[in-house]
Formats: sequence, structure tokens, C-alpha cells
Amino acid sequence: MKTIGLNSALEYRHMGETYSVNGFRLEMRAEVALLTHNIKIVGELYDTIDKEAFGGRVLVGSTSSSSGDPLTGWARISNVEFLRAGQEGWTESYDPRFGVAFVRTGTVSAGRPSYVQNSAFHDSYSTAIGIFGASGINITGNVVHRAIHDGIRVTGSNHRVIGNLVTVTLFRGAYGDRFEKDNYLDWQAAFQLSEATDVVVVNNTAAGSERIGFHVDGEACDAGDENAWMGNVAHGCLHGIQIFIPDGIFPCSMLRNFVVYKSWDYAIYHQTQTSVIIKDTIIADSTVGLLPVLFAPPALSHTYINKFSKLDNVLCIARTDHFDPTQDFMDERTDKNLIVRDFGKVRSAPRNPHGGKTCLLLPLFQSGTTGSPFKPFNNNKNYPMLHGVFNITKFTANNVKLQADGTRDLVMWTNPSNEDAVHPTILSQTSLINVEEASKVFIDRPSLGKINPADCVDMECDAKKKVLIKDVDGGFLTAPGSIIPQAEFGWDDDSEISRGLGDYRIPKAMLTGTEGTRIPVTSIADQRGIIRNSACTYKSIWQAYDCHGDGVLDYQMLVIESLDDDTETRRLSPVALNGGRTIDLNNGPQDHGWCSGYTCQKRISTFYVIVTSGTHFDVFFTGYAPRNLKLHLLNVENDKTVRVAIWYPRPERLDVYQAEKDLYIFPQNSFYDTTRDLWNTKQPDTNTPDQYKPAIDSGVNGANYIDLKTRLLYVTIRGSEPVKIVTVPMVQIAIGFPAISVDDFFGDNLVQNLATYLGVPSYKIRVVNVVRETSRRRRDLRSRRSTDVVTYTIEYGDEIVNGTGSNVTSNSSLAAEFLNQGVTQASL
Repeated sequence: MKTIGLNSALEYRHMGETYSVNGFRLEMRAEVALLTHNIKIVGELYDTIDKEAFGGRVLVGSTSSSSGDPLTGWARISNVEFLRAGQEGWTESYDPRFGVAFVRTGTVSAGRPSYVQNSAFHDSYSTAIGIFGASGINITGNVVHRAIHDGIRVTGSNHRVIGNLVTVTLFRGAYGDRFEKDNYLDWQAAFQLSEATDVVVVNNTAAGSERIGFHVDGEACDAGDENAWMGNVAHGCLHGIQIFIPDGIFPCSMLRNFVVYKSWDYAIYHQTQTSVIIKDTIIADSTVGLLPVLFAPPALSHTYINKFSKLDNVLCIARTDHFDPTQDFMDERTDKNLIVRDFGKVRSAPRNPHGGKTCLLLPLFQSGTTGSPFKPFNNNKNYPMLHGVFNITKFTANNVKLQADGTRDLVMWTNPSNEDAVHPTILSQTSLINVEEASKVFIDRPSLGKINPADCVDMECDAKKKVLIKDVDGGFLTAPGSIIPQAEFGWDDDSEISRGLGDYRIPKAMLTGTEGTRIPVTSIADQRGIIRNSACTYKSIWQAYDCHGDGVLDYQMLVIESLDDDTETRRLSPVALNGGRTIDLNNGPQDHGWCSGYTCQKRISTFYVIVTSGTHFDVFFTGYAPRNLKLHLLNVENDKTVRVAIWYPRPERLDVYQAEKDLYIFPQNSFYDTTRDLWNTKQPDTNTPDQYKPAIDSGVNGANYIDLKTRLLYVTIRGSEPVKIVTVPMVQIAIGFPAISVDDFFGDNLVQNLATYLGVPSYKIRVVNVVRETSRRRRDLRSRRSTDVVTYTIEYGDEIVNGTGSNVTSNSSLAAEFLNQGVTQASL
């Protein structure tokens, strides 16, 4: 050990701290690097060089000889000092004026190796090292200090970037006397590696970048331990690590073994079409530790991919013991770099409502991108994706609490920009160390500013009212359970009337009996909002319910998706959900369209609702129910079930399918009519009206039955495969006859006579209901005897085809027209 004596106090703070938390080891200390070497390449110094930013450079490229033979350059650069290198603004791949640039040099060979190692680049005017059109170059052990724009930029494949230190990379729109406010789209990185494939990234440090530390694709999620990324550190950056459009490795990108601290905006930010895994990583002292954004496929395509963002063995320290808010600080008002970043739009990471730091900002799963960096990075700009999940396992949160400066840090917080849908968050093996109860989570209220005809129309959108955070083993809540929002906030509250929420918004059909009588709300519901029981305790500091302990309900997210062509133009909401004597109202996503400079006043009719497994729910649309819809239970095991009863305004033939297999599921009351050689249905006995309703825990996904009296279609959803409900065009007619048996009624002669009378094929006629009643009118007018009359409800439509959805064709729409023509002709 050596001791260094100082004869005066240090001007700046110097740290050398080590923190050990739950098996993680975080070292925070200044890097020490050698900038001088005996071999020097020096750009000429002249009076205006800082303004013109025009230094020296080394270009390794390829050309042709006078005879036309190709000439390919190669270079071995080791222990060289580059001073005042590079020419600012020339960054294109065909003319990169960097300190050292390899351009179209092809694959490195043993006889002609190329590398840059143990060299120093300082006071540069552009990127220090760049590789274009080359493969297999080693960039190892180099120091880059004060580069303008990227520090090291690598394209091509099979490079090794190992043991490099890049410090103080400057944003070219604000260095020196520049103040280019319209340059906010320029986001450079200390390590710009996102254009490279099969690159090895080990033991590199990005220490101070006015934009990004590491801009990367990451590794493939199934990558093994050979050439694994490890030992990489980013600190003092706006974004520590970023995977951005169109980066990523399909179908899943992985970031592992990173340490990120003191990020002014985001420690880790990804906006990708790929799923992302972040593992074995430490985050500390950052405004937002992680914001995941995933996009595509679009919801209007009615397709889905089970995408996810996953944390695996990650530590987040909200503030380390030596964090100093007076020194670990940047002035947003005077820092030119930050002013340009937010020019026109606020692109900074959101600061939580308590003024502190946030480990995890709940993700966005969107149909398209956020529009950043033109728009904010956390911008909710598109309809939500259908499927998505935020999986968190072996996550440790540390020092998340009320801090000495009066601000409170949070473990989780809803994205303040998101008004559409928050997909489920699932926690397991969570460790909370020095985390206050009040700092576990905060769920925002829906934005009142979005209640207008251009956005959510006349009531709140759903995102912040349909948050589901599940703790499967009790590491977060002390016992297995869930966190759900106070969805009923403002319900029938005169002081919150602008939220558009109250009993008056319940669809009238839900409060109307089969005989047209009014049903009091109190007779069907005791609570408003999301279903809950005594295991749920409201915590005002969270603006949410903590549901755990004995009797806790098993919460799930159900997606109700209209497949109709008019899904954006025909309003279905509010959609009422009634289960466990609790009524909830759902409005759906906001309008995201722009038509000739104005909002399009279109909103997709897809609803993300919170239900509990093993429970029955009634579903009533304010508008006419979708002709075709899907029901998705998100991210559930195959033994989880929910039963819904969907109300339809008039009798319909509703075919139910397991959507992925396109497999038709026969109703519970169906039977095969061997006499007529077709499928038909039975009606329940008077004494057992519920006999055909599918069990809530039915073993068949899509088990179904329609109650013709209440016009409720009962469907049990089991597991994660969606259920599809298709309305088939058909016509029902009711005919009264003197009482005869059903067998006699459906005798060959009568059926054929009826078919001939109507001018339709007899095989398309089937009975759907039989009602026996005494006709007082006939008794009074025609006879003194009481005469029984049987009313037969006949259905005319296409025959069911098992195992396919092909029975729903354009020909189906001819059924009603064909039957109507027959009736008209017969009546003449």
C-alpha cells in the first residue's frame, strides 16, 4: 500500500466506496487512467481549432492499385497517444473522420491483423475509434477522454471490446459556445455498439456521457457463458444503458452483469420489438432505474406475441449512503445540454410525485413506438399491445425511503404518461432491505386533462385504474397477494364529478330485469371498483389496495377485445363488470389518431379489466355487444379459470372457439339429432334453470351456454389461450300451434311443409325454444274450453361445422335475406 500526501485540500469530491447488499457488491470510485505515451499522433494546434473542431486522423481503408487489384489496409495500433484527433460532424460510414477509423477493411486474418490496444485519445473533436465494414478487430485497453459525439463506435461483426475507459463524451449541440436547441434528436453514446453483431463486451467503463453510456443490442437471451458480457460499468450519464429502435436481437435481448449508477435520467432504458431480460445487474443513485417499453404487433391487427420484460437477480439502491443531493446534481435551468434535451418536449425522466428517485417505472406495451427522441421517452402514443408482462424475480431494493432532503424514493411507480393499459407485473423472490412501507409503490390517479372529446371522451381512461402487481410468494407484501388501484375513486362524488364515474354510468341493461322492471343497484352490488374482500386494505400513501393474507383473491387480467371492423368508431363503453357483488366500469384506451391536424375521434374497443380466478362475472356493454370478440386471460397457468356472462340485446347464434386452434366448442346444451342428422340444442328444465351453465372451474376452455331468457352467454375461460365468440347471422321466428309433442312437430312431413312454406332448405331449421301456455284470448273468443298453445321458436341459419371457424362466411348473411324472401312469397 502506498500513501500519498497532499499539501492542499482537494477542489472536488473524490469517492472510493464499497457497498455489500444481499450478495451484491457495488464499488463506486473514480477511474485512474494514463493519457500520455511516447508515440504520439497530434493534431496541429491553431487559434480557431476549438471552434472549427478540425484535428488529425488515421484512416485504415481499402482502394485499388493502378492495375485494378484491390488493396486493403490493416493497422496494429498499440500504446499510442492521440491528441486533438478527429474532425467534428463527419460521422457517416463512408467518410468517418475519427481519431482512428477502419473502413471496408474486411475480415481480420492472422497474417494481416488489425487492432487498437492500450492507447489514449484525449481532447478529441470527434469519435475516437470507429469500425465500418470490418470484422474481427480487437479494441482493448484504451482510454478515451473528452470525445465529441460517440466515444467508440463499432459496426460489423465478431469484434472484441474489452477493458476500455471512455470518459467525458460531449454532446456536440452544446459543447464550447454552441447552443443548438434544435439538435435534440442527436443521442450519442460513450460506447455506440448497437450496429455491431456478435460483439464481445467485457470490463468497459463509460464514465460521464452527456447522453448515453452504452448503446447496445445486448446478447441473445439464450447466450451461454462463453464470451459472456460482464464487468461493464456506466455512471454519470443521462441514460446509462439503452436498447433503442430498431435495436435488439429477436426474439429476446439480454443485458447482464452491468453496474449503472448516478444516471440523471434512466439507468436502463429499452424501447424494443424484442423481449428483454436484465440479469445480474446493479442500479444505484439514478432518477429512474428502469423503464421498459415494448412495441408491436399493433392491436388493430388483432394478433399478439407473448412479449415480456424481465428482471432476474437485480439490485436497485435508490440512494447510496454517500449520495449528496447538493453535489450529485445538475441544474436543468442553466445546463445547455439539458436545455437542448428538453427543447420543445420534456424528454427527461419523470420525477416521482414525492420528488425522489424511482427504481422501476411500470412498463409500456404499445402497438408502436413512443416517437422519441422527438417525443418524450416515456410517451404513451399508441394503443396498447394485447399481451405483455413484467416479470421480476430475485429483485432486491435497498434504501428506498423518505430521505433527509424531504423527498421520498419509490420501488415502483406507474408511468405518468400512460392512460391506456398497464400490463401485469409479477414478483417473486423479492428482498426489501431498508425499504419503508410508504415507498413500495405509488399509483397515480387518471389524468383529468385527458377527459375531453379528443382523448378519453367523457370519463377517465383505464390505465391507472387497472394496475395489477402480483406478489406470488410474499417477498414484497409479506404474504402472497396483489396490489390493485382504487378504481372507484370519485364514484358518485360531487367533488370529483369531472371524472365521469358513478352509478349513472352503469349500462341500463344491467339494471333492467327480463320483464322490463328496474333493478336497484343495491340488489346486485355492495361495492364499486375492482372486486375485493377483507384481505384488502386501502393504503392512501399508495393510492391502492394491499391485498394479502387469509382469503386473498387470485387476481388476473382479462382482455376483452372487439374484433369488429368498427372497433374504433362504434363506442361500447362504459363496460360494466360485476363479480363478487362489486361493479367496475371500464372506458378503454384514449384516441391516438391524427386526421388532417385534428384528432380522429377514434378509440379502439379493447378493454383491460381485472378479475379473480374461480369467479363469475357479468359483462354488460353500454353499446351493442361486439359481433365478434376475443377474451384473453393474460399470463396465467392452465388451471386458472374465470367465467363470464356477456349480455346480448337480442337472441343471437353465438359460436365459441378456442382461438389459437380455431376449434369450435359445442354449447353445454347441444346434442346430436340422429333423426335429422344435425346438431341441435336442449333447453333446461323449469326446475333446474342453471343445469347447462358451464362450471366456473370447467376443464374445457370455452365451455359455453346461452340463456335465451336472460340473453346472457356464459363462457368459461381456462388458461392463457384466448376464447373467440362469433355472432353468426340467422333468423328466429316464433310460431304458435295447438299443443303437440316436439317429436310430432319435427316429423318429416311438418318440417318439410314448413320449409316449403318458407322456401328454405329443411336441414337449416332447428328448434331453439319451446314454451307452453294457455291462450285466454282463444278461450274467450272461440271456445269455453281452455286450450293449450305451444310456441316454437325456430332458428334458421347455417349448420355448425366442428373444428373450424369457416362456417362464418359471407354466405351466412344470405340466411336472413333468403328466409325473408320465403316469408314474403308465402304471404302473397
